[in-house]
Amino acid sequence: MVDQPPRHKLPAERVVITQLGYDDLPTVRYIHAACYRSIAGRHNGDENVVAVDDLIRTQAYTDRLADAVRAGTLIGARYESELVAVAIWSPRSSGARLDSLLVRPMMTGLGVGTLLLEAVEAAARSAGYKELALSGAIDTADFFEERGFTVLSHGVLTVAGALQIPVAFMRKSLATATILEPQPSGATPAD
Repeated sequence: MVDQPPRHKLPAERVVITQLGYDDLPTVRYIHAACYRSIAGRHNGDENVVAVDDLIRTQAYTDRLADAVRAGTLIGARYESELVAVAIWSPRSSGARLDSLLVRPMMTGLGVGTLLLEAVEAAARSAGYKELALSGAIDTADFFEERGFTVLSHGVLTVAGALQIPVAFMRKSLATATILEPQPSGATPAD
């Protein structure tokens, strides 16, 4: 969240990034609900929380999560074996898309989101994608810009027919590091 004071980062070696399975879906839904409640409070007021909670309980929402499990694109971050963040990405003809990256509200600002984003980028890159696009809540744009994303435009995302979220449409190149040309024997790249 934007207003939180800076905190220490979690030790990266204690955060485990993994593909999630069907058994994780109740916790994934819990994280989604907690995050959307927080977003609703910042942008729309609490009256829309019920609509979002109802959406998260629908069969269509469950099917979307199950599709991500089958595709291997539902990724989670565990800290001390507890699931604290989830991301869903999807392949598209124009490039990979980060559909969501949600961190439990009490765990934001600790570096978990960055580790999870890096894992999504690596997965998309290894699947052959050259860029990653997203539409993130406007108050998360700084987070993504600090990690190499560029804002293309702004708009509004409607969730559950009630929640209006101002968003930034963003994109990042997933191009790998530049490969140096082979140098003659004994030469170094600085030569």
